[in-house]
Amino acid sequence: MGFWDKIFGKKTFDKGESGKSANRYLTKAELLVPTEVAPGLVVPKAIAIEWPNIKKAELDTVVITTTREDNPGLRQSKFGHYPCLPKGYEYPRDSEGNYMYPLAQLNLGEMPRVKGYPESGYLQFYIAATDCFGLSFEEGKPSDFVVLFFEELELEEIETDFSFLNDILQTEHRPVECPHVLSFASKKEYIGANDFRMTLMEGIDINELTDKYPDVVAAVEDAWFDTFSGNGHKMGGYAFFTQEDPRYDKEELIEYVLLFQMDTDESIMWGDSGVGNFFIHPEKLAKRDFSEVYYNWDCY
Repeated sequence: MGFWDKIFGKKTFDKGESGKSANRYLTKAELLVPTEVAPGLVVPKAIAIEWPNIKKAELDTVVITTTREDNPGLRQSKFGHYPCLPKGYEYPRDSEGNYMYPLAQLNLGEMPRVKGYPESGYLQFYIAATDCFGLSFEEGKPSDFVVLFFEELELEEIETDFSFLNDILQTEHRPVECPHVLSFASKKEYIGANDFRMTLMEGIDINELTDKYPDVVAAVEDAWFDTFSGNGHKMGGYAFFTQEDPRYDKEELIEYVLLFQMDTDESIMWGDSGVGNFFIHPEKLAKRDFSEVYYNWDCY
């Protein structure tokens, strides 16, 4: 019996905190009772019944908060401004030879630790300043983006003159309206409503929802997607999509995990309120090899 059948089926039991059956059926109203399953995380009782299984999918993530800042320091974590590059390093150019847009810089030494991710160094994301933000929709044509990583020791001497980027920072083909500095916080995530990995978890499948109890199903389904959307700016955790997870039907991407995600907010816009994602294979991540990152963005 699947996850949602157990919740909404005729034999849905109140298992209580111990997980043992209380030998009685839950009413529709009881299935919607708000229940705290983790500090600050409240879900309907219907979801709380299966919390022990859901918690097994727990992942660490770093939530990123943005603050507008006209002139961030070169070594600061930031969106949409000058990067920190080694002295003499050639600034990234796109396939047409144009300077790329400096999308994001993560100073990992400023961030909380996430297992499997580097503890220090500078992780930088660059995209071509095109109407598709460097993303290719043509079969066989690679997307125009670069991910760079520098160890602290590589940045003892750095470039300081980026005046050549002033035009590219104002291009109309950019998702970030103005520069931002970043702050960070650790967070636990439990399943991503649109992350294809959810479909691989035994007994947890939103597609098993039926119309047995349409009034309850609608409310719980809304709570499910609101609670486990995976949206926001972050490193690691479960990815958010406005359409579908591009890894789902690409065998070569099945094991890729979320490296970095930049969402839409008041001054960041991916197309029509979309989201940008960067994925990497865990083995490459462990080696700090960012040469084979997969880039995607979608919108409504």
